[in-house]
Amino acid sequence: MDEVVVTGVSSGTTRKQLGSYISTVKADQMNKGVASNPLAALQGKAAGFQVTQNSGDPGGGFSARGRGISSISSSSEPLYIVDGVIINNATTRVTNTSANYDGQNFIGTIGQNRLADINPNDIERIEVLNGAAAAAIYGSRANAGVVQIFTKRGSTGAPVVSVSTSVMVSSLRKSVPVNQSPTKFGGPTDGVGAQTQDILTPALTNTTQVTRYDYNDYIFRTGIGTDNNVSVSGGRDKTKYYTSASYYKNEGIIKNTDYRRFSFRVNLDQALTDKLSFTMGLNFVNSFSNEKPDGNSFFSPLNSINIIGNFHDLFTRDALGNIKAIGERGRVNPVSVIEDIKQKQETNRIIASTGLKFKPIRGLTIDYNLGIDQYAQRGETFIPPFAYNVSDGFFGGGPALDPTRNGYASAGNYNFFQINNELNATYQAKITDKISSTSQVGYSVQYEKTAYSLLQGRGLAPFVQTVNGASTLIQGADERSEFSVSGYYFQQNFNLNNLFFVTGAVRVDGSSIFGKSERNQTYFKGSASYLISEHKFWKEMNMSKVWNFAKLRLAYGQSGNLTGIGAYSRFNTYSSNSFVSRTSLVSSGTLANANVKPERQSELEVGIDLGFFNSRLNIQTNIYSKKVDDLLINRFIAPTTGFSSLLDNFGSLENKGFEVVINAKPIQKKNFSWSVTAIYNHNRNKAVKIGQALTLLSTNQGAPVAIIEGQPIGVFYGAFFAVDASGNLVKNGVGYPQGERGIQTGALTYNVTRDPTTGLPITTNPLVRRVIGDPNPDWTGSLVNELSYKKLSFRFQLDAVQGVDVFNADWRTRQGVGNGKEAEKEQTGVYPRGYINSFYASVEQWRIDDGSFVKLREVSLSYVFGNFKKVRDITLSVSGRNLISWDNYKGYDPEVNSGGQSTILRGIDFGSVPIPKTFSVGLSAKF
Repeated sequence: MDEVVVTGVSSGTTRKQLGSYISTVKADQMNKGVASNPLAALQGKAAGFQVTQNSGDPGGGFSARGRGISSISSSSEPLYIVDGVIINNATTRVTNTSANYDGQNFIGTIGQNRLADINPNDIERIEVLNGAAAAAIYGSRANAGVVQIFTKRGSTGAPVVSVSTSVMVSSLRKSVPVNQSPTKFGGPTDGVGAQTQDILTPALTNTTQVTRYDYNDYIFRTGIGTDNNVSVSGGRDKTKYYTSASYYKNEGIIKNTDYRRFSFRVNLDQALTDKLSFTMGLNFVNSFSNEKPDGNSFFSPLNSINIIGNFHDLFTRDALGNIKAIGERGRVNPVSVIEDIKQKQETNRIIASTGLKFKPIRGLTIDYNLGIDQYAQRGETFIPPFAYNVSDGFFGGGPALDPTRNGYASAGNYNFFQINNELNATYQAKITDKISSTSQVGYSVQYEKTAYSLLQGRGLAPFVQTVNGASTLIQGADERSEFSVSGYYFQQNFNLNNLFFVTGAVRVDGSSIFGKSERNQTYFKGSASYLISEHKFWKEMNMSKVWNFAKLRLAYGQSGNLTGIGAYSRFNTYSSNSFVSRTSLVSSGTLANANVKPERQSELEVGIDLGFFNSRLNIQTNIYSKKVDDLLINRFIAPTTGFSSLLDNFGSLENKGFEVVINAKPIQKKNFSWSVTAIYNHNRNKAVKIGQALTLLSTNQGAPVAIIEGQPIGVFYGAFFAVDASGNLVKNGVGYPQGERGIQTGALTYNVTRDPTTGLPITTNPLVRRVIGDPNPDWTGSLVNELSYKKLSFRFQLDAVQGVDVFNADWRTRQGVGNGKEAEKEQTGVYPRGYINSFYASVEQWRIDDGSFVKLREVSLSYVFGNFKKVRDITLSVSGRNLISWDNYKGYDPEVNSGGQSTILRGIDFGSVPIPKTFSVGLSAKF
């Protein structure tokens, strides 16, 4: 309880004074598994903080949600701070720039997020501030919580050299079964039967003998990687330093993909005088990756094998050695995706900080911190001209490409610069013998500037890989943005006899993003904690030996979200286009709103902390109610206004839930110890007000994502199967399941119409719709066990996500093209001919899959050999990550999400690389 945690102010506070809950994850908890990303290391270790790996790419992105969704139109990612520097964790696609590489951008934020630049081996600890009261001091930037990362620093003593190296092996954890039927519907592979729609064309009843293949064996491989770190730390009385260098390289489980990162860090602490000290931090990162299109695109490796029947010999080449068409008109050959499509991304990043701390008089501390985050991303995509026609249609149908348009090249660049200045003053005083006071005041300024450009073209001559060599230029992009946000705060804390702690604070923010009438926003917070077990009567009771600690907490706070408002959203913007050989200006379709304001979150949190048996058993419980008002929603407006939409503060949403954290040490002896940590999270999300009963979002995956008042955000809403009183599918005389039909009377209400004689839905009536799935889990949890016997240590972590649905677009597609197990049942006569086609395009419920799972997230076994001459703490470790998943999911992995970091698009499986299982063998030592 005396551990110091930082809550956004310079001096920090002790955990026993906190009225809100803050999770702390230390280095020894993060580095036991195989994690290259700080968010991967955080999975399952912080209460109320759900981390999802969106893709199994070696540099794949992660999404983090603190106590549910906090927005609709903007980010629900927390604010990330590294050693006082506010950093960007966005996903900006300089590759994967088009759905089909035809200039049509698509929904979703697939790809690397920039927290991948942080080396987990440099981290000392991470603090997660979920609650609004804990995060309120950050004002308009903290609607989704705050993640504070503290890197390692030097300490007084002789220099210590730490070295670690490891080898990693990654492979596909689980494949999907494929059709093994010896026949296919339709004619030979050069006729009508070769089309994708053989399963979906019931008129084709004749069959042809075929050889079946499992294309998973071709696109997947075993990836090898290495992680190497060296650091030097030490210091004297006035100077302390920490410096490190690392090299990380990992091959992806998809052929011809990999990720490489160089990282260099220096942290310096220098006492200039007895009253003045100086700190400095510098981190340079260079990363490079070879990629393939990932998710939301039929050119991705996964989708390329999902949209064709598995009876083609992919490796047939013509006389010149060119890969040939696969026999299904317009489909890209998966071999072309693996061998020919090339995507490269490189990032150079600097995160720098400096600070001064001045203590002019007793009790007063003044500190100034400056932080800079600057990086440049460059991405290149190249698709050579194929020797066969590739369809211009998104789903592979439609006319073949004109040969002059074949081939594609793009070059994307993104430059980001951010600087934040923080000036704080803290004064601590003892008012009486029993009352002490801490007063804090601060001012901050943050400036951010970005520039994104994209050049792209198609129609490439052989060997040409640059955009300027394209015969047809596709409209590119040149987007620029800059804004500033500044604010000041005052916080007051009182300590009453080390029993009762009260904190109150106010923050006022202003930003160039806000309109004039909403330029300044004010946020309040208040919290209290009461240490019952510190009373004299408690300590004198015999029960205190069994129940040694009890603390009550209460907190209320407000915070904001300005990410949903563009830097220039309050202005009507115009773009220039060519018209009759002249330049014309075209207005944006969105009406500018000068009065738009940031979304505002208010949260009430109640908690109790208990300790038993001299704190060998600790239980922490949090109950919270979080409401977001002034929710930003883009609404269609009357065309007579001259615009088509308006972004305004139309709605509200809420999250309610509770968290339980249990830490126990059942055995604690000299040579053997056993500790257990269990976390349970239960959150209920609901759209309280959205301005209309139903909002449907269109996605490339065909996922019917909806926002409905009274329902969780982002539910799946669509047609469903009719069932009888016993819950069995209603089938017609042929044996086809029937979609429910009737009259839709509201978003969630309908009147079912059935034929009184047959009991079948009346086909002349339309299909009715309802909520058919929910990507928001009922609960999440984790269980960690750590055992240590002398020099041998063993640790494993189980993560659970339960009561969640996934829109499995890939599974449905596999059946439609005839390479899935359901298609096999129709081809072998288990299902009547036309079974899949009868509901393939109409009943979305068929695509909903059970996404619940329990994973063996991390496991590690280590042995400390001890010292050998001048080498100390020689340790050999064997680790694994994502080794086993207990689930009923019909795809590769229920955890992936093709929507990437999108707030709304979650629980969608469409061409994403599955998360691999990874083994690692490592050796570490100190000198």
